Amino acid sequence: MVSYQRCTSFEHGDAAKSIPIFAKDELCCLDGHSQFEILLGKEKSIFNHSGNKRFRAIISFNVHKYMAATTKSEKSRLVRVVHSDMQKSGFRVMKRDPQLGWRCINEADSREKLSHALRDRVREMRRPTRRQK
Repeated sequence: MVSYQRCTSFEHGDAAKSIPIFAKDELCCLDGHSQFEILLGKEKSIFNHSGNKRFRAIISFNVHKYMAATTKSEKSRLVRVVHSDMQKSGFRVMKRDPQLGWRCINEADSREKLSHALRDRVREMRRPTRRQK
């Protein structure tokens, strides 16, 4: 599991307030991929990839801000800021092409993936927990 501190600064000096500072984590990266690459796919190896773990931590770090936003424009602005901070920090979203291998997706699709992940996390948090008997 990726551990991180809830801080409002990032290692690179930029005020990337939407990106947590990550502690040293076990580098579980797929061959040829860095810990800053978010890989799209449903395989277990992709789920366990270090970049995807970091992405889930970024979502958890920002979900409360997203929930606090009351208008669609506030939520859109938050998504743009988080996406921009991720890009400044070196993150990129990649998709596997059957003929060409792994390729970066465009910015609009990348922002949409981020937005969808935040909405899904909000839905998970609001879902009532089941009581065990």
